[in-house]
Amino acid sequence: MKTVREIMGSRIPALRSCLVALALIFVATACSSSETSGPNGRPSGKWTGSLVSGTFTVSLNLVMVEDTGGKVTGNGFISSALSGVSNSTALTVTGTFVAPNLSANLAAPGFNTMNLTGAVKGDTFNAQLNGSGFNNETMVLTRQ
Repeated sequence: MKTVREIMGSRIPALRSCLVALALIFVATACSSSETSGPNGRPSGKWTGSLVSGTFTVSLNLVMVEDTGGKVTGNGFISSALSGVSNSTALTVTGTFVAPNLSANLAAPGFNTMNLTGAVKGDTFNAQLNGSGFNNETMVLTRQ
C-alpha cells in the first residue's frame, strides 16, 4: 500500500505554495478596511445628529457632496429647542475632506460661521462643533 506522500509525490510542494498563497489572500482581505473607501467612508450623503446641553438641544440635518478634489459643499438646517421653544435655520456647507478627516464650515444667515471637524468612519461622523457660541461640543452625525 502506498502512502499519501508517495501518491502525491512532487505535488506536495506545489500544493503547499498554493495553500500559502490562499492564506495570504485571506489575511489581506480580512485585514483590509473599507471604512474610508467607497461611498460609506466619504462625506457625500444625508447626515443627522444632535447634541444636548441641559435643557438646550441642537440638531443638524446636512446634505453634503464631495468632489474628486476633496472639496465638500452642501446645505441643511440647524434646529434648536430650549425649554420647548423650537427654531430652525437654513445653512450652507463648505469644507474639505482628506480621508478620514472632514472640516466643514456651516454658514447660516444672521449667525457667525460654525465649524464642524472630525473623522468620517463608515456611516458615522464623530465631530466637534465650534463657533457661534459653541466651544468643542461633541456631536455624532449618522448617515441616513
